[in-house]
Amino acid sequence: MKIGIITYHFARNYGAILQCYALQTKLLSMGHDVWVLNYKSERQEKNNSLHHKRDGIVANLAVNAALLPFEAARKTKERRFAQYESRELRLTPRFRSVDEMQEYVNSEGFDLLISGSDQVFNPKIADFDYAFLFPFETSARKGSFAASLGSATEEDLGCHAEKLREFDVLSVREKTDAPTVQLVCGRSPHVVDDPVFLLDSSAWAAASGIEMRDDGYVLGYFINKEMSKHYLELTELVAKKLGLPFKVLNVRYGLDSFRPQMITDAGPEEFLDCFSRASFVCTDSFHGTAFSLIFKKRFISFEPKAKSHDWRKRDLLEKTGETMRSVAIDNDDARAGVERLCACPALDAMEGLATIRERQIAFLNMMLGE
Repeated sequence: MKIGIITYHFARNYGAILQCYALQTKLLSMGHDVWVLNYKSERQEKNNSLHHKRDGIVANLAVNAALLPFEAARKTKERRFAQYESRELRLTPRFRSVDEMQEYVNSEGFDLLISGSDQVFNPKIADFDYAFLFPFETSARKGSFAASLGSATEEDLGCHAEKLREFDVLSVREKTDAPTVQLVCGRSPHVVDDPVFLLDSSAWAAASGIEMRDDGYVLGYFINKEMSKHYLELTELVAKKLGLPFKVLNVRYGLDSFRPQMITDAGPEEFLDCFSRASFVCTDSFHGTAFSLIFKKRFISFEPKAKSHDWRKRDLLEKTGETMRSVAIDNDDARAGVERLCACPALDAMEGLATIRERQIAFLNMMLGE
């Protein structure tokens, strides 16, 4: 079967590119001819440019001045992402418009088009594009795999109801999204987990040429800019309690980026390598939590508030029996919780991950008609 996948494969975001790689790789291992639909509009290209311009001359001057010390690191990171994308993803020719993609899909005889994973059903984010909904006539079947709405509501998605109804198979990533999709298009979607779980630790290590071992350091990986200072302080506490050095995968550049512990130029392979060799991980990221589980690491999954709305991490920790790893930093006993987890051994989440993977594969087989 010839399959095309559309997602945010071009984003300079570790989770975005790795989830795309995982879905592609799993489908290839099942014997299918799989391609990543290399769609990127001019607007998306601008949004993801290394030198994306902000509104206003003053704003641009201020941003450029602040980023200048990290220019070399940013270029290295961009190069590593670009190399991983071109080497590891089976990319079609570049499409800049829906018409170009439609012509290629129909002329090449694709059997199935898959949208997802990631926030391909979220019209509220800057990189959303109508192309994610395959708004064209084709003989190929249409499906979504673990599509996410992000913060989109029924009202936000309502204008796309007609195109969603044209999907032959629908699945969403978060269980909280299922009722919204049902209200919009009158069908209850399946709920399947992020594609990164389609590959186990051995598959990830083999694919990226990394070695799973414990190199004796604490790894920090934070995506919430406002909370990162607090997360960093707690990561330093973990390192002190364990008597280990620490390093941090730096996502956003700022004053803390000058610290020697900061890794400012990591690409996808360096990201995987850092997780595979860590002794302990501190993260607020869903994919940081996911790869901590995949690589069987002791970890803490930070939340900014006790009543966080990040259902992705909460659901994942419940499914794998690791809810104790969640620490909300607005709690008075956050430091005590961190110290408690420093003494807690890694639990075996493999049974929970195996169940997740079995359900994903069952859904894929159903989508593929097998």
